[in-house]
Amino acid sequence: MIVIYVVIIILQKLSLIYSTKLMEQKLENLETLVANLQQQIQGSRSLQNVTECANCSYTLDTGDTAWMLASTALVLLMTIPGLAIYYGGMVRVQNVLATAMQSLSITCLITFLWLCMGYSLSFAPVDFVPDKFSPIGDASRFWLLGLDINSFNQLASTIPEAVYCTYQLTFAIITPALICGSFADRMKYGSMMIFMGLWHIFVYCPIAHANWHPGGFLFKQVIFASAAAFF
Repeated sequence: MIVIYVVIIILQKLSLIYSTKLMEQKLENLETLVANLQQQIQGSRSLQNVTECANCSYTLDTGDTAWMLASTALVLLMTIPGLAIYYGGMVRVQNVLATAMQSLSITCLITFLWLCMGYSLSFAPVDFVPDKFSPIGDASRFWLLGLDINSFNQLASTIPEAVYCTYQLTFAIITPALICGSFADRMKYGSMMIFMGLWHIFVYCPIAHANWHPGGFLFKQVIFASAAAFF
C-alpha cells in the first residue's frame, strides 16, 4: 500500500510539472501573438494617421486621395487620347498618325524627365522654410529620392506625395502637348522631341516653381497662372 501511495504522489507531481510547462508555453505563445498584433496596429496607424514633417503634422485624407487619383486620370485622358484625336483631325490625312504620335511621344518623354528631375526642380524642397527664397527647386527629389508612402508635400498635406507628384505630372505632360497645335504637320519629329525636352527643363520647371512653390517669387507676390499661360 505504501508503494502504491508513493507512486500516486510521484504521478501527481509529474502531471503538475507537465501542466506547468504547458501553461508556460501557452503564455509565451500568447505574448508573441500580442506583440505581433501590436506591431501590425502600429504599422496600420503609421499609414493612416499623422506623419511628421519639419515642425508640422500632416493627416492623410482618403477622400482627397481618391479625388486626386480620379483627377489625375481625367487630365491624362485630355492628352491621350484627347489632344491626339483633336490635333489629328486638324491635319491632312497622311499626317494623322504622325500627329497622334507626337502626343504619345511627349507623354513618354515628359514622364521620364519629370521623374528624373522635373518634379524636384519644380516642387522641391517639400518642407520649404518660408524665410528663404529659391529661384528653382533643389536636387532633393532627383529620381524621386526620399519619396515613399509616408511622405507628403507641403502644398498637399492630405494626400501622399506620390499622388501629388503624379497629378502634377499630368499637367507637365499636357502643357507641351498643347504647343504641338502651333506647329502640327510642320516640324520634324526629332527636332520636336529635343525642343520639348529643353522647354520642359528650362521653361516649365522654373515657372512652375516660381508660381506654385512657397519659395517662388510669383507665389510670394500672390500671382497664380495656369499651365496654358506658360507659352
